[in-house]
Order: sequence, then structure tokens, then C-alpha cells
Amino acid sequence: MRGTDKFLGSDTGFLQLLFDGDWLIPLPLKFSLFTRVQGGFTLLSDPLHDLPPSVRFFAGGDRSIRGYAYQSLGPHDASGNVAGGKHLLVGSVELERAIAKIWAVAVFYDVGNAFSHFGKIDPHHGVGFGIRLYTPIGPIRLDLARQVGVKDPKFRVHFTVGFGL
Repeated sequence: MRGTDKFLGSDTGFLQLLFDGDWLIPLPLKFSLFTRVQGGFTLLSDPLHDLPPSVRFFAGGDRSIRGYAYQSLGPHDASGNVAGGKHLLVGSVELERAIAKIWAVAVFYDVGNAFSHFGKIDPHHGVGFGIRLYTPIGPIRLDLARQVGVKDPKFRVHFTVGFGL
């Protein structure tokens, strides 16, 4: 939970409830199933544009919806730029298979978006595959992801180092 109020000297008042969860399920034959959900909900006393972009919600990127650029998803302003939203809901399912002691391959599906009204969630989807190298500093992931359900889908390469799906 995070927030502030004008009583505390802030220019705007808001309260956000945040949640983030990961679940790892070991499966037979060296398979593992990873699931992830991330979300946020904002109560706001002023218009959204009064809320600093640093506390608005955006989706897209390595730890969000692969296949899309970092923070490229969410409600747009009048100029067509991604302005961020009041709420966030993102989920992922990843099936991984170990192919050696420190190597694995994976396929995944990501879905979600940032939004300002529950009737206008407009979920975006990404699918792909990747390789994993497990090191003492955490896994190194290299993924190739594709947008799903868009007119001209793009492919994106995502590279992450460290823990977390």
C-alpha cells in the first residue's frame, strides 16, 4: 500500500493497493510451471493527470507483457502518448524444461494492461520462447516474444538477469 494526502503537504491525494505474486510448480520430467500475477488499484481524489507519472501504472516490457516495449501499454492522453492508468492487472504462465544442470528452455504467455476504468481493460497478449542459464547471481533469461491479436505484430527480444519471473 502507498499513498499520500494534501493534509501531509502533497499536491494531490491518493491511495494505492499493490499486489504481486509468483508461484513455481515443479512437474515431472524436469518441467516446471511458473505463474505470475501483478496488480494495482488506485483511489484518487483528483484527476489522474494530477498524479505523477512515477505512481501511475504502465504495462509492457521484460517483467510485464513480453512482446511489447517497456511501459508502452496503458491509457493514452489526447496526443496519443501512453499516459499511464489508475489500475494494473498483468499475468503470465511459463512452462520451463531443464535440458542440463544449469540450462533450460521455456515457452510463455503474458496478458494484461494498465487501465483507468474497469470496463475498458483492453488486455494485450504476448507469447514466446526463451533460454535460461542458472547462475549464482540468479537466472539469465533471453526471450523472443511476439504480440498476439494486433494487426501488425512485432517481435521483441527481452533480456533479464536476476530472480523473478
